[in-house]
Amino acid sequence: MLLTLSGETLNELNRGLKKITERTQKDGRSHDLTLLLGEGDTGLTVHCGQLPNAEALEKLAHHCRLRKYAQGTGSWFGLAVRAGDGLPKFGLNFRFPWKQDNAMDAATKGMAGDQAPRRARIVSKSPKIGRNEPCFCGSGKKFKKCCLQ
Repeated sequence: MLLTLSGETLNELNRGLKKITERTQKDGRSHDLTLLLGEGDTGLTVHCGQLPNAEALEKLAHHCRLRKYAQGTGSWFGLAVRAGDGLPKFGLNFRFPWKQDNAMDAATKGMAGDQAPRRARIVSKSPKIGRNEPCFCGSGKKFKKCCLQ
């Protein structure tokens, strides 16, 4: 799924990862980043915290199920990252058809409105990067002086 994201979306994801890892390091609390991808048919929640993996998995899975339901999507991805460096710890994916449920309606009340995730773009093929464009890896160098070599 990450390989299908546009360069703009990857940059937004990278900025968001830096922000939630810095916030977690600063205050010791868990923080999330949520994106609605493509035409709204899938989403991604990135969780950064200092909980043990088992607790973090349970919390992320619960949040992803609620998000998936609130947005009415067919699939939702979850990714837990380490607070120290933002590197992935584990991931999960829920993929099943959306179905109306009264208990989920109550649990997600207000979630799709006030806390709506940002929309991100997916590209169907890899974007062409010009030699003088900033490198997609986020180094800040021009592509020709970085990953093109």
